[in-house]
Amino acid sequence: MKCLQFSFSHPVKGTACLTRISLQGVQDRRRLKFDTGENTELSLPIDDLPEGKWKLLLEWEYEERSFSHSSEFDRVPENTLFPAPLFANASLFHSKGTPFSTRGKYAAADSE
Repeated sequence: MKCLQFSFSHPVKGTACLTRISLQGVQDRRRLKFDTGENTELSLPIDDLPEGKWKLLLEWEYEERSFSHSSEFDRVPENTLFPAPLFANASLFHSKGTPFSTRGKYAAADSE
């Protein structure tokens, strides 16, 4: 099971808002209530989330003070080895040019 995990220094109770974002705007929003009880670990399952970019907003109270945490993550399909668009710029054969410099000892061979 895929989960987002958080560790707190104390038990917490609050809400988690997961928002799927895209070029068309907000596509999906889910709100979950959580209570770690005596535990200080929070685990939010993300197996049922569709692929795409998601924004997470955690809000909780502790000792009459409000806190929040915001982050973004990509949900990629499990059957892929790695998300290709994230690694496209690192590819040796990417269309943006060669990764090797023509300066230095190979400059003479390139200028012929």
